Amino acid sequence: MVVSTGMQSMETIRRVYKTVREHNQNFTLLQCTSAYPLDPKDVNLSVIKEYQKEFPDIPIGYSGHEQGIYITVAAVAMGAKVVERHVTLDKTWKGNDHEASLEPSGLAELVRAIRLVEMAKGSPVKQMLPCEKNCHDKDCGADCAKFQKSELEHKFNKRALERPYTSKHSWGKTYGEHKRHLEFSHEQYRELQKYAEEVGIFFTASGMDEMAVEFLHELDVPFLKVGSGDTNNFPYLEKTAKKGRPMVVSSGMQSMETMRRVYKTVKEHNQNFTILQCTSAYPLEAEDVNLRVIAEYQKEFPDIPIGYSGHESGINISVAAVALGAKVIERHVTLDKTWKGSDHAASLEPAELTELVRSIRLVERALGSSLKQMLPCEKPCHDKLGKSVVAKVKIPKGTALTLDMLTVKVAEPMGVAAEDIFQLVGKTVTEDVEEDESVAPGLVDSYGKRAKC
Repeated sequence: MVVSTGMQSMETIRRVYKTVREHNQNFTLLQCTSAYPLDPKDVNLSVIKEYQKEFPDIPIGYSGHEQGIYITVAAVAMGAKVVERHVTLDKTWKGNDHEASLEPSGLAELVRAIRLVEMAKGSPVKQMLPCEKNCHDKDCGADCAKFQKSELEHKFNKRALERPYTSKHSWGKTYGEHKRHLEFSHEQYRELQKYAEEVGIFFTASGMDEMAVEFLHELDVPFLKVGSGDTNNFPYLEKTAKKGRPMVVSSGMQSMETMRRVYKTVKEHNQNFTILQCTSAYPLEAEDVNLRVIAEYQKEFPDIPIGYSGHESGINISVAAVALGAKVIERHVTLDKTWKGSDHAASLEPAELTELVRSIRLVERALGSSLKQMLPCEKPCHDKLGKSVVAKVKIPKGTALTLDMLTVKVAEPMGVAAEDIFQLVGKTVTEDVEEDESVAPGLVDSYGKRAKC
C-alpha cells in the first residue's frame, strides 16, 4: 500500500500507521500537501524526517503538487523512497491538476535528476577517493564572489615551479610560468574588492599559503577560505584561525580522522567556522560526491554549520546538498565552459548559477515545518473532496449505531470526520438519518468531536 497524508495531522497519521500495520506489513507513507499548484512554503519537506523518526520500519515517500522538479529532487535527497507526481501532456488544458503537473520532458528530467542524486548520496565514510589523486555572480543572486590567492614562491618550492608543464591547459612552458600567467596581482585584488563593494557583493579568496592569508587579512576580507589542499596543513590552519576571521574549510582528499583534528585545531582558536563536504575531482562524477558525509559531519560537529563545495556538472546535486542541511554552497563559475583550464568544465555558467540560486531559495522555503497538520492552503481541497461519515442504511431516531450502518464518502454537507467513525459505534442518533445522508455531529448523542490540530 502507498498512503498519502494530505490534509491530516500527525495524530491521525499515527492512527493510520497503527491501523494498516495491524493487517499489512508492506506499506509506505507519503508526505503530501493537498493544494494545486502547491506553494513552496506549504510543502514542509521537514515532515519527511519526522515520519522517518516516527515510523522507522517503513519507507517514507513524497507526493508533490508543486511546479517544477527541484522540490521533489530535494525530497529524494532527504530520503524519500517513493515519489509521486502528476503528469500531463499540456499544462494549459482545463483542470487545476494540469498546472501542477509535469509534461513528459519535465518527467524525464525529474527521473534523470533523481538517479543522479541517488548516485551522489554515496557513502557516509569520509576518506580520500581514487578520483582525487589528480587533483557575473551578483546578478545571479550569489552572496559572495570568492577567488584564489597564492604567493607562488611560498606555495611551491623551486623545482615545482620549474617543472615542465605540457598539458593542453598550460599557459607557459613551466608550471611556474603557467601559474604566474593566471595569478592576479595585489593591486588587481584591490580593484576586484572595490568593484565588489560597488555592486554590493561580499568579496574574499582562498589563501593558498600563509603569505596569501596575510595579504587577505590586510584586505580585511569578511572571511577566510581554506582550500582542500591546506586542510591537513596544521601550522597553516592554526595561524589562519588565530586571525579571528570567520573561516570556511573544505575537506577534499581528507579522512574523517583528519577532519576531527581539523575541527579541534580550529575550534581551539576560532569558534566561527564551517566545514564543507568536498571531493577534489574536476569534473566530479556523481558516485564520488558522497552527500551522506554531510549527515556524518552534522553528527560529529553539531555546533558548527556544515556546507558543500561542489565540482560536479549541473546544479541538481548542489540543490540536494541544501535539502540535506548544507548551510553554505560553493561552486566554481565561468563565462564559458570550453575555455582552457580543467576547472571550466566543472563550473557553472551565469545562467546555471542563477538557476542554482533560485532553486536553493525554493528548497529553503519548501523545507518548511516538521509539524504535520492540515494547512490553510488545503482547505479548498478538503471542502471539495474531504470524506466524512454517511449512513449506509436508513437509521431511525434512537438507534444505537453499529459499524455496518456507516460508510465514508465525499458528502454534502460534510458529516463526522472520517477518522472518527469508530467513536460513533454504540452512540445513538437523536433524529432519523436517511440512507446516504451525512451523519452530522449534532445528530449523534454524546459525540465529542476533538478539535483538529
